[in-house]
Amino acid sequence: MKNRNIHLPSLLTIILIITALYIFTISFTFLPLDDTDIIQSRLSYLMNFRNILDIFTTPLYKDFVTSLYRPFLYLTFMVDAILGGGSPSVFHLSNMLFHIISSLLLYEFLSHFIPAPKILFGLTFIYAIHPIHVHAVAWISGRNDILLAIDLLLIFITFRYSLQYRKHRYYIYHFFLLFISFFIKETAVVIPVLLVIYAVWISPKSDNLTVFIPGWILISGFALLIRSFVVTGNLPLTFTGLMDTSLQFSIIFTNYLGKLFIPIHYSVLPTTRDMGILPGLIVLITLSTIGFAVDKKNKKLFWFGIVWFILFLSPTILWGIWSRIDEFYEHRLYIPAIGLLLSVSQLKWRLLSSISTIVKTFVIVGMSIILIIMSFERMIKYRDPISFTDAAVLESPSLARSHSIRGYEYQNIGDYQKALSEFEMAIKIKPNIAWVYSNCGQIQLNMKNYNHAIELFTIAVQMNPKDGNAYFNRAIAYVIVEQLPASIEDFSEAIQLVPDNADYFYNRGLAYETMGDNLKAIEDFQSAQSLLPGDELLIEKIESIKSENSLYQ
Repeated sequence: MKNRNIHLPSLLTIILIITALYIFTISFTFLPLDDTDIIQSRLSYLMNFRNILDIFTTPLYKDFVTSLYRPFLYLTFMVDAILGGGSPSVFHLSNMLFHIISSLLLYEFLSHFIPAPKILFGLTFIYAIHPIHVHAVAWISGRNDILLAIDLLLIFITFRYSLQYRKHRYYIYHFFLLFISFFIKETAVVIPVLLVIYAVWISPKSDNLTVFIPGWILISGFALLIRSFVVTGNLPLTFTGLMDTSLQFSIIFTNYLGKLFIPIHYSVLPTTRDMGILPGLIVLITLSTIGFAVDKKNKKLFWFGIVWFILFLSPTILWGIWSRIDEFYEHRLYIPAIGLLLSVSQLKWRLLSSISTIVKTFVIVGMSIILIIMSFERMIKYRDPISFTDAAVLESPSLARSHSIRGYEYQNIGDYQKALSEFEMAIKIKPNIAWVYSNCGQIQLNMKNYNHAIELFTIAVQMNPKDGNAYFNRAIAYVIVEQLPASIEDFSEAIQLVPDNADYFYNRGLAYETMGDNLKAIEDFQSAQSLLPGDELLIEKIESIKSENSLYQ
């Protein structure tokens, strides 16, 4: 049994340095990258604890994307929303705390493979402060990879404890942790494969595998069966040719690898066209060479770490290629990086004994300061939507989404000219983004260019016939240019798509009233009132029409 007292200073140092580095994120806000859709726009839902059953019975994005099911991630968001009253500060605080827990568990995990305390602390410390992890910690929605990392490390720790102590509770913990991993993030499907490889190739006590391997298969199958009852849609993938996929995969994989060892070419929205691969090529060649020079007794763990890295990174890369999203976020390196850390831990560290203590101290302290400064510099880019979108355009100028989300933020603050400029750039890169045309239409509507607004809304609904908001806004423009029949048609289409929006009924009622059809007008006002009971404006409107209409006398 290891003496845990000698670990305490190391663990406290890790806690303090992470807190000092990431405490600034508590003042950050929600970002226009998933935070807006799954957290900010649904705060009232999250703050109602009675919705907990709904969290476990609906996909992450509800009707929008029905292929993602992450209830345990969303459960942590619910807790944050309730504790903080919807404030983003609590969400950011939780991300920091989860990163601390993950780093401490990493220390425990690596301690089974690294006997030297200084090397163990050094590698964990580098992981804790590495700038590549800023994306997972400073971006609230990046939490899913941190949570899965916590669960994964506990799965391996309890597996080793089960073999070492042969107590029933460790078996129960282990299988339960594997089960819930499937409800944190989809890449959990890799975990059973990795466990089998570890058990067969690395574990010294293979006599227990007759218990574990069938258990892993049964637990995984049961979890996937449960998911199948909730996940109603398939992943929207378009499979490309083998050569094209292999080329893209190689570029993205090499870029990811380079970012871990040579911290450059970072991006808040990484895309293939703006990636640099030279650092990754250098690292790939170096690792390949070192791998064959590792001591024989360490080779298995070295290559197991490489397999870990490849297994966890490959599904996310293939998803990005086949979904045609072409965005390869850096938080997806949070778990694969653990594998490479395990590989690095098996190198010939005894060679460092020939280097003087002064030189080693200077190098270690200098490298730590550089990494902390880089992490802080990266962190500032996640401070608010404008900082984030500015960084997106600067670092990934070839990505349409970079320009579209910056245009959206400029639109929100009323800078319409800059918003239109960014939207036009997004359309130039990718002409088929329906919501961009819709937002341009809203801007033209606000600028009183009504006919131009109608043209843009028309393009939007042609691209996305299910966009109720585009129909509604075009109806408003039709009312202003006095094309009332066309406005009625669009209001009706919007109501059919979104039947629980009181504004749609109210505005169609106004259009009917203007046309002199008071019967239909009052029907719409009453429908709006049923959605907004007690609304004084609607009550007055209904009473006013009734008093002026002889049919109600």
